[in-house]
Amino acid sequence: MPRSKLSLLLTSVLLCFLPPATEAQTQASCTFSFFNLGVSIPGLGPGFIAPAGVNDFGTIVGAAIPSDDQVAPNRVAFIRWLNGGFSFPLGTGSPSGLVHRNSQGVSIGDRGGVPMVLKGTAANDIDFAGLGSQVVSVNGTTGINRWGSIVGSYNTSSAVIGLKRWSNGGFSKLKFPGSLSTFPTSINDSGTVVGSYFVGPPGVQLPQNGFIYHNGQWATLNYPNALFTNLVGISNAGVIVGNATDTVGGFLYENGVFKAISTPNGSSTTVMDISPTQGLILGTANSGGFVAKCH
Repeated sequence: MPRSKLSLLLTSVLLCFLPPATEAQTQASCTFSFFNLGVSIPGLGPGFIAPAGVNDFGTIVGAAIPSDDQVAPNRVAFIRWLNGGFSFPLGTGSPSGLVHRNSQGVSIGDRGGVPMVLKGTAANDIDFAGLGSQVVSVNGTTGINRWGSIVGSYNTSSAVIGLKRWSNGGFSKLKFPGSLSTFPTSINDSGTVVGSYFVGPPGVQLPQNGFIYHNGQWATLNYPNALFTNLVGISNAGVIVGNATDTVGGFLYENGVFKAISTPNGSSTTVMDISPTQGLILGTANSGGFVAKCH
């Protein structure tokens, strides 16, 4: 994202810019490609998928869950290709899941609850030793950009703190000023991070605020009149997608304007991701999945 455009975005938000409530109800203009959430899982039978991430090629990753939830494991990582075919790169014999995939074909997720990076068929656990001794547990990873920079979060004895892991294994800690819980969700190729934060202690249901972070600058971005805003993705062009879970559901934010993302029949949506260059938006609605182009 050009520095001037990024600076304008951050400046507008830092100055507490919010569009009028009537403008916030504007509907995004979208072209949808819908897909079924049902899947046949090898060795486990019929099930459904929980999509989590999409890249510029329309490749979707997430977790597949058997319909019979008494069957172990209860979730396995999947890749859904543009042609609708599925692969299960970590097998189906133990719990796993994928949360994001960059356009270089590198995915992140977990196997057995341990965060890992998947390149082709090679899965490698992520070393979090560089975070220091105050770490009680790692919540997991949530986003990866083309350079291999990863975001996620971890727990201390008193807070949830965001993290950025560089491709060389170094770490930066991400904590929204004054917050006790910071949850990064996505990082674009310019290193801009979005996510959400809470000012109360972990587990307390206080308003959820969206944030933008870039080069040491923080900004709050909340959907107007929503108590719970979760930003889940940012493209290289600075288009942000998220969910206002107590109002409109899925939305996009571009050039200072919020737009609700609804299906052609008017149903609200839940969005999960936006791809970096093509701006493909992944989401669900009416028990089905979709990839959309919106503006």
